[in-house]
Amino acid sequence: MALDRNNQLSLMGIIAFSTKKNCITWFGVCERYRRRGVGSSLLTCAINQLDHDKEIKVPTFRDTHTHAQAARGIYAKFGFTVTDNNFFQDNQPRCLMTITPGTLGPKKASFHHNYQRYQNRKKPEYCPVCNNMEGPADIVLIHEFEHSWLEASIKAQGRLWGKCLLLSKKHCVELCEMPKADLDNSMADVQVAAGALKKVTMAERIIYELYGNSMPHMHMHLFPRYIDDDFPGSPIGYSRIEPSPYSGTKEFDDFLKRMRDEIGK
Repeated sequence: MALDRNNQLSLMGIIAFSTKKNCITWFGVCERYRRRGVGSSLLTCAINQLDHDKEIKVPTFRDTHTHAQAARGIYAKFGFTVTDNNFFQDNQPRCLMTITPGTLGPKKASFHHNYQRYQNRKKPEYCPVCNNMEGPADIVLIHEFEHSWLEASIKAQGRLWGKCLLLSKKHCVELCEMPKADLDNSMADVQVAAGALKKVTMAERIIYELYGNSMPHMHMHLFPRYIDDDFPGSPIGYSRIEPSPYSGTKEFDDFLKRMRDEIGK
């Protein structure tokens, strides 16, 4: 549902969908909130949660219905086309519109595209980190601290030489929820890791970022910034990983060794 946070959380609209049947089952926007983008926001959220590799269906009004033009218009805007104009739902005449597989772009791993998985991972019993589930094959452990693990990948996000990730050993979703003692311990590890990273990389600055959009287990990204990096005056494009900033595995292994030596001091 969409709620108006500027008006005592008044109901703006509702969309219902089934991930099992990969379809939208009901969709409506309150009259006072129409033509304000509410419908588009709801429809975007629902489509993102459905399987883009399968047909996405929605039953709507036939072309003779009073509201057909408005309803079918917004679905068409999102890529739905009429596939059956003689469809019946609950013995009511309907029009079936669908999005064919492959029409939409690939889904990402964040809660925007898989909300249920994200909600499950917030619980320690389903958290991949807490259950020692195998992570990406390209991740390499640099150093195990008392309270966290420091990792890196040759596929450095942002193509930034030396980019690292510090993963907490204790499960916590939000920084504001972390007990003070755990926060102090985590920040102490961050300080040591970042200090070593700055010496090894000679970066102009280390940027510290917390995301957790796909993995709701506390972790911090350490991005070394350089005067000649790819993002002058801009945020880091973390999805850019090719070509690798390392010339090969030998250079990457050398970085790992230098980090371990520096932390060891």
